[in-house]
Amino acid sequence: MEKLFVDATSFVEGRALEDDANMLVHYEGGARGVLYVSQVSVGEENPLKIRVYGTQASLEWNQERPDMLRVKYPDRPEEIRKRGNPYLSDEAKFNTRIPPGHPEGFIEAFANVYRNIALTINARKDGVKPNSLAADFPTVQDGALGVYFVHKAIESSREGKWVDMQYHPPKA
Repeated sequence: MEKLFVDATSFVEGRALEDDANMLVHYEGGARGVLYVSQVSVGEENPLKIRVYGTQASLEWNQERPDMLRVKYPDRPEEIRKRGNPYLSDEAKFNTRIPPGHPEGFIEAFANVYRNIALTINARKDGVKPNSLAADFPTVQDGALGVYFVHKAIESSREGKWVDMQYHPPKA
């Protein structure tokens, strides 16, 4: 991420933090993005939605239907990819816990993180290279980047300007 512009507001009186934010993002390589986060979208539950638009297709995923990925094309019908099927990547299959047709999602995602961390720790304790599929978990660095993002979003909103997102980690 190169630059970020945020318009954040608190609509609920007395809230210590902003409860609604609209963000424009400039990525490396020229891609652009829009992020919308809100605690005041009336009637919504927890609809984390991700949409990615490319030149050949687009993807749409919704946390409330976590077992489905919609793939949309300009020249043919959309495809629905479902969790647990043999056409998925090795990474997706490795992190699927139960057969298709049964609900799987939020809780299992955390179980996968804990399992992958445990597999990696045990491999390192045994002096073995960890399975590359098990290396899929957030690190302390990922957490630091998340905190950095929040700080920069607040800075952009308060100053009403684009902010540089180049992250320079502290030296040890």
